[in-house]
Amino acid sequence: MTVAFYGVELIYIWAITIWLFWSATGTYLGKLNSYPSLTSLRILCMLASLMLLVSFIGIRMITLTRGIEQGVEFFVGYQLLFVMMLLCFSGLTSGLLFQWITNRYLFVDQSHMAVAYVGESMGCLFGGLVSILFVYLGMNQFTSILICAMCLMIMVYYRIEPDEQKINFTTILSTGFLLVFIGLLFMSKPLDHEMIRWKHPHLLLSYDSPYSRITVTKDHDQFTVFENDILSYENEGSSAEILVHLSALQATSFNRVLITGGGIYGILNEVMKYNPTHVDMLEVNQVLRHNITHTLINPTDLQAWIHKNVLTIDETDPRRFLKKDRSFDLIIGDMPEPSTAHANRFYTLEYFELCKQHLSHHGIFAFSLSSDEYFWNPFLASRNASIYWAIKSVFHHVLVLPGMKNIFIASNSPLSSNPKILIDQFIDKKINARFISPAFIEYTYDHYKMTEIENQLNAALIKPNTDIHPVGYPLSIMVWLVKFFPQLVQFHGFFLMNGSWNINMTILLLIFLACMLIFARIIKKSPYRSLLLVFLAGLMGMIWEGLLILYYQITQGILFQNIGLLLTAFMIGLGFGAWAFYKILYLKNRAICDSMIARCLFIGIGLQGLIMVGMIQLNYSANLLGIMILLLSSGCFVSGIFVYSSRIEEQVSHITITTNNNRAILMSKLYAMDLLGGCVGTILGSLILIPFLGFTWSVGLLSVIAFLSICFI
Repeated sequence: MTVAFYGVELIYIWAITIWLFWSATGTYLGKLNSYPSLTSLRILCMLASLMLLVSFIGIRMITLTRGIEQGVEFFVGYQLLFVMMLLCFSGLTSGLLFQWITNRYLFVDQSHMAVAYVGESMGCLFGGLVSILFVYLGMNQFTSILICAMCLMIMVYYRIEPDEQKINFTTILSTGFLLVFIGLLFMSKPLDHEMIRWKHPHLLLSYDSPYSRITVTKDHDQFTVFENDILSYENEGSSAEILVHLSALQATSFNRVLITGGGIYGILNEVMKYNPTHVDMLEVNQVLRHNITHTLINPTDLQAWIHKNVLTIDETDPRRFLKKDRSFDLIIGDMPEPSTAHANRFYTLEYFELCKQHLSHHGIFAFSLSSDEYFWNPFLASRNASIYWAIKSVFHHVLVLPGMKNIFIASNSPLSSNPKILIDQFIDKKINARFISPAFIEYTYDHYKMTEIENQLNAALIKPNTDIHPVGYPLSIMVWLVKFFPQLVQFHGFFLMNGSWNINMTILLLIFLACMLIFARIIKKSPYRSLLLVFLAGLMGMIWEGLLILYYQITQGILFQNIGLLLTAFMIGLGFGAWAFYKILYLKNRAICDSMIARCLFIGIGLQGLIMVGMIQLNYSANLLGIMILLLSSGCFVSGIFVYSSRIEEQVSHITITTNNNRAILMSKLYAMDLLGGCVGTILGSLILIPFLGFTWSVGLLSVIAFLSICFI
């Protein structure tokens, strides 16, 4: 999905939300057939398998269906419509499949609803581990989808009963599909490349990595690299030259240079023209490092630099690397734009402080941001200003150079803005560049344009971009959205995170809490109380998962294998919590009543929030084990609330283990509400709480909601 929509984070947040919505709808609609026949269940398995494959191919064909050229975005409304259509049948069939299988399980095995939830959680855990394994093995997306489709097709053989004819039309049909899938599996790699050629006819290489899809095309002597179908580099471009030379001309020495991202995209070649003593190049994406480097950098030069100990390539996150005790004369950053919560962490005050700590006395730090040379819309101006104030708060001297990409150059020593001095250095160093010239340097350092940009940045009333309050992230999203909805400029004032922001949010929070208390009094004795509790559990679970994983990434860096462990910890918590609280709540002669256990679950979520607020205020650098424990406990609390809700519904509705039809209907309602809660939590956490309120306020609000949820019990 990220590839089809050019890596815009907003799209895949919507995609997750839409998937959860359709799954919830399918689960709820499934109650219309409380006990499906085996034939119906097998047909649904085949349909779900085929819909998964159809959805994947449809996503690959999204831009082709409208005749859009490569790299051109079509209207956001059409994007949402395509996502809704493509995920509709897959989501509906998956939700319906869960409900039907659960119904048969409850009827045949005479078990409780909580046990079905344990099985669902363990399925999510297994699926997550398998998907991580697929990526770790370098498996392309088409192969992964085929394997998943085959697993669904194999479910057709589910529980062939002794008196049933083993060979029937469903098994024959599924066997035929399986044979076709096996044939496609052997040809998956060339087929995957053929589908990629739909948009890249000059395809040379393509690899799926944990971070992005990397596609390299070659047309005559021109190499072009796309990450998630966004143009990242082409060997006839000038972006690497502009960034390196305009910043390197400010440096006084080149004993040690650090390149954080973009090294293989021409930056390394340009840096080497200054004959540095040693260069550290960071590239967290191992697939990019091992498979693309020798295509874009001369292999002979690369091996010579490494052999002479002039170059060291590290596969690690820049923030993690900068915790080592090293000093650099020049740090050049070419990280992705701050259009996602993950990328924004390379443009925050805390990251700039980390870079400053590892610069020599006259060291230079430089990076670039996409911009418009002559006109900034209000959101772009505010985004750039938030990053400008962040770096200005750290370094004594900052220059912002105009262009289609603004070059930010910072140092604790004075920087030269006199083009004549820089031109003399450029000539003395005898730099061989295709694009940079004395005339270009003089044009870039035009006094009028530099003064105009500086005045515009200084006039912006915006908070600095920080880890805990990522102002740049939502503003980058608005820069993208305003292309489709120009009228959003009228709401620019709402997005200004100035001093009145916290006051306004405090008032809104108090109103929200008052409404929640009133609603609690009304609904406390309502038959919909358990559905609301499950909804709140799903909502808080998704928000907590996003908050904790993002906080870990900010403090420790983006490490794919560790993120997989964190997701696994949450799923283990869901499964273990459902099993443990099922045993507790259905235990006879308990000393603690059901309502007291439920209150303890919500209090546990609230206390976790208070613990995290303390971690944030103390600038605690979260380690892997600590975040895993918090995610594990979060999963336990969320699944425990689900088990409690199913328990009270059974008591209120007088449902016993023999009244399976009613229990199946109840299970579909509860699970649908759990998915809807996750759907709302995805949007609320990713697009509202973290971007606009920051971590402290988001966690605090989550704790307050958890404590107030006790009123519903």
